[in-house]
Amino acid sequence: MENTAPKKKHTFLKVLAVIAAVLLLLFAVLRATHIILRVNGHYTTCFATEVSGGIQVSELVYMKRLKKLNLQTRYKTDDDLLEVDFLTKLTKLEDLYLWRDFEDPGKIKKIPSLKNSPDLYRVNILEASVEDLDFISENTALKDLTIHSYLSGVKDISGLRNKTVLERLTLWNADCTDFSVLLELPELKDLTVIGSIIPDEIRNELISRDVKVTNYPTYAEYYAAEFSE
Repeated sequence: MENTAPKKKHTFLKVLAVIAAVLLLLFAVLRATHIILRVNGHYTTCFATEVSGGIQVSELVYMKRLKKLNLQTRYKTDDDLLEVDFLTKLTKLEDLYLWRDFEDPGKIKKIPSLKNSPDLYRVNILEASVEDLDFISENTALKDLTIHSYLSGVKDISGLRNKTVLERLTLWNADCTDFSVLLELPELKDLTVIGSIIPDEIRNELISRDVKVTNYPTYAEYYAAEFSE
């Protein structure tokens, strides 16, 4: 009787090879169409709702369902994080954290309007070039906002108008003279301003509303107070 085992084994291996080829082709198609993305050294899909770490900015454009984005350049990526216009496409975004490391030679040049993310409730932007807050002027759901401007200080904070649920506000390297908009934040509970002096009348009014106010006119005073023994 003829031994058919070698033929069956050969057929089985051919089937496996075909399946492997089909899977590789499918993977290539999914990568080419940006359904499968490579983020932080591993693969995910464009349907992911949360990512963090050293993310390739070029991949973020396709992750339109993101709700939480933590993007930091202290991790080495193939992007300089200089242009962040992709943020206008993240319509589901709720929580945004951008940080350009002190040692990174580049910096975030401009933050685009975040009006396309109406559910955004928390924004932390550190070491960016921010001179005004117009980019969040239409984000009325904001509850927590931290801005650390790079080199040029925040000169205009009128973008805080209509922030009826904002509870926590931190402005580093503030360089503005008009703080009157702070009195238009009915839910404000915690305010920190470093780099400018909040006028006494505004400070006193906020304190009378039980707002915790922390104000250091200069970085030197902040570091002396916070890190002195």
